[in-house]
Amino acid sequence: MLSRQVNSLAQIEIDQIKKHEFRDIIIDLDNAVVSEDGLYLSPKAEEWVSKAKLAGLKFFILSNGK
Repeated sequence: MLSRQVNSLAQIEIDQIKKHEFRDIIIDLDNAVVSEDGLYLSPKAEEWVSKAKLAGLKFFILSNGK
């Protein structure tokens, strides 16, 4: 089991996810992919999403926000 808390999406190591054979990831939209006010992407979020796709990961973005 992989258990670790990070402060931003960009801190999640894609190699570690693959190493532990996770294939599907659920990501909260608010404060992970976009800022709390929804006006901009979180730092390096777009780059992380692109790398995750290239690594073959499937992820689902959920939100209870607007």
